[in-house]
Amino acid sequence: GLLTVISPYADFTSPLTDLHGNRLTEEQRQAIQQERALQMRFNGMYQQTADIYQQLLQKIPPDSEDYIETLNGQANQLVRSGKLREAIGLNEQALALSQTLNSQKWNIQSQLELGWIYRLMGHLGQAQQYYARALKLAYAFDDEERIALIYNNIAYVHALEHQEKAFDVIEQAIRLWRNLTKAREENRFRLGQCYNIAGEICLEMGRPEESLAYFELSWNIFSQEEREQTWGQKVSIAEWSSKARYCWNSNAMRKKSLQSTTSVWTVLS
Repeated sequence: GLLTVISPYADFTSPLTDLHGNRLTEEQRQAIQQERALQMRFNGMYQQTADIYQQLLQKIPPDSEDYIETLNGQANQLVRSGKLREAIGLNEQALALSQTLNSQKWNIQSQLELGWIYRLMGHLGQAQQYYARALKLAYAFDDEERIALIYNNIAYVHALEHQEKAFDVIEQAIRLWRNLTKAREENRFRLGQCYNIAGEICLEMGRPEESLAYFELSWNIFSQEEREQTWGQKVSIAEWSSKARYCWNSNAMRKKSLQSTTSVWTVLS
């Protein structure tokens, strides 16, 4: 419903004005289009998202951070559409531009996006290289939120490689997100994500029993977010809430099944 309401304001040819009767500037319409594309992506409307980003790429100056943001946005929706090779090209373009413009924020983000894609493709060594570069930059600029986010990703790759240090790294990430949440309540969402990733790491490392506690912590955070309707963040709460609940339920059922099997075997023996 909200997408329908804001769509006319995003139209570059629309005569609509803001609440004060002022004609919206092109920059304001671009910002509305960015938000519209983001929400459409969260709702799985990938073709519409791609169309908006393509329009923005023709409107936004190519030597700006807004252009980098749009490139990364288009790449992200391509990943969700299964077009990983195309996404890599756009992220590499965004990375090169961020380095030209000396944009620390988008340099880190572009490296993270590339690490994510290579991880999805199973190229874990390349993923780790991008995460390592992003982490080095984040430490150089003392960007604690980015540092914690990168640790989430590094830990998951370690788990996919079946390396025990995955547990140390994810615990470090959890400690960081707990401290960051105390400082800024909005980081509670990221803490919930981190708990969910910790649960997935336990599964990858063959510790399903330990995963349940993490999935429950994750679910508690996301269910609270939904109850309080804190939708102001640029995140998909519903996506992570359902993921946390699914992981918790499936592993709880698995545990119950294993217990039943053990009981039957005990009786038979």
